[in-house]
Amino acid sequence: MSILYIGHMRIFLLIGHWFYIAVTGLLLTSCASAPPSGSHIPDLTPPSGFATVVLVRPWDMAYGMRDLTVSVNGEVVADIPNASFTAVQVKPGQTYVVGEGGALSWPRRDIVFDVSPNEIRFVVWRTSKTIDSSTTGQTKLTYGIHWDIASDRQGRELIRDFQYIHSRKAIQEPSGKQSGI
Repeated sequence: MSILYIGHMRIFLLIGHWFYIAVTGLLLTSCASAPPSGSHIPDLTPPSGFATVVLVRPWDMAYGMRDLTVSVNGEVVADIPNASFTAVQVKPGQTYVVGEGGALSWPRRDIVFDVSPNEIRFVVWRTSKTIDSSTTGQTKLTYGIHWDIASDRQGRELIRDFQYIHSRKAIQEPSGKQSGI
């Protein structure tokens, strides 16, 4: 009787082990899949008299599970997950972008820059890692977070494989009709 019980336990453990491997493999491959290259990128060309600001959040392990809440000129425009981007149309002139992740996340970071009519500007949320081995002999890993302006080429390369998130912000076009990207 005890030999039969041990045999059943071995079968159960063997099936349980393979089930665990299959589920883990499924989860890892579903997280690693990317959208088809370039097919999801909207037309970034701004309407006449406006500029497009593309807000990019590259993939990063630091704070990866938390959305980044982004405001442009005082209006919340999107919650951007890891490896995603959004785009908003703004009037030319000074543009104020704020990114924050909530009370238990990263601190609020902002950037101010000027945009010209018909310009496309890529603004990237960056995390940097610093390893500090001070005189105490202990190694400390610190994360820095900031906004960065990317060139047109760099910005387009970054968003090529990222998910597009629709912006919540609508603008008033010169014709008076509401639109958003």
